[in-house]
Amino acid sequence: MKKKISITINGKSVASEIEPRTTLADFLRDSQRLTGTKLGCEHGVCGACTVLINGTPGRSCITFAATLEGAEVQTIEGFEKDPVMEAVRHAFHTEHGLQCGFCTAGMLITARDIVRRFPSADEKTIRNELSGNLCRCTGYMGIVKAVQKVLHEVPAEDRVRNPVANKAAIQPFAFKPFKPKADSSANANSRPAFAKSAGESESANGWTRITDSFTVARSRAETWSLFSDFARMASCMPGAVLEKSDGKNLEGQVRVAFGPIRAGFRGKATVERNDEIYKGLIVGGGSDVASGSRAKGQVTYQLQSTDNDSKTIVNLTLEFQLQGALAQFSRAGLIKDFASRLIGAFAKNLADELEGRRNTRNESAELRVSSLVWSVLVSRMKTLWAKLTGAPTNDRGGS
Repeated sequence: MKKKISITINGKSVASEIEPRTTLADFLRDSQRLTGTKLGCEHGVCGACTVLINGTPGRSCITFAATLEGAEVQTIEGFEKDPVMEAVRHAFHTEHGLQCGFCTAGMLITARDIVRRFPSADEKTIRNELSGNLCRCTGYMGIVKAVQKVLHEVPAEDRVRNPVANKAAIQPFAFKPFKPKADSSANANSRPAFAKSAGESESANGWTRITDSFTVARSRAETWSLFSDFARMASCMPGAVLEKSDGKNLEGQVRVAFGPIRAGFRGKATVERNDEIYKGLIVGGGSDVASGSRAKGQVTYQLQSTDNDSKTIVNLTLEFQLQGALAQFSRAGLIKDFASRLIGAFAKNLADELEGRRNTRNESAELRVSSLVWSVLVSRMKTLWAKLTGAPTNDRGGS
């Protein structure tokens, strides 16, 4: 069934009927003939498809057009009278910031965003902010010099970003908790019915289900005590920030960074716990207004003791649904490895917390998706190399 949407593209109001799974990139290129937006990886990694969504850079290849009701979209074709973009384009020309040109549209939009947000950016900041846009030709030197040229020549007051008036016009996310599955565990030591092989994932009806497990060198009682302290447990999950908790209801956010694109999923969750079988359920949802991304899901966890109770096996099941800019991330083949790396980071932090050796000062306040994805790619390359050469690999799939 097609869905009617009404959005503003390059200052022009557009109304159309689209298939729910039509991406913004396909809608722009196929329906609106705005082919300046390029499709590269189609997994939100390379940045070639970057456009402005409500004034903020976004990946059009992983954004469903149907989620952008009332939003403002600006493609590379929509900057004809923009003085900042004109300065950026001129700098790219004079500093040789392009070669084949395939990445240039997305690179220009990101570069424009940088000079508007960082009036005194140094080279390190520029490179960090450009890290979400990949170029296979230039070596980035010309691109960095182009950004530096604009920062030096265009007064800061002429580059200030103005807030988008209708950023909140994106349809609000209405979360309706789904009914938790019935608990049929017979005893505390039995492996729960949901637990499968570590890292297994599956998708159905828009939901993705991931199961995994890890072991900590502490008794089940000690581990359960930590799982009862939601503030400490949340601090072990990269990017998670718990702001309120009464033992039953939680409020907070998860901060995600993917190159220059940052999102803060703010939401609420409820908790159900069964102390007799050491099992818990967290159900919730949240949204990031800036990117229009929304998420809902549930986490089921159960602690299983070993024979001598000196170690505890933590079984996890994560079921989630994404909408908006990150909606297609769960379709990528990397999702299983990515989840495994994330759970690995959580397990390490959890073990360090239990054993009193965790140093939170060295931890990032954001979940850096690009770093995790890069570690997954490196691991896959090592595995492929080992298969081709017969050489051993010591990759354990951790973070």
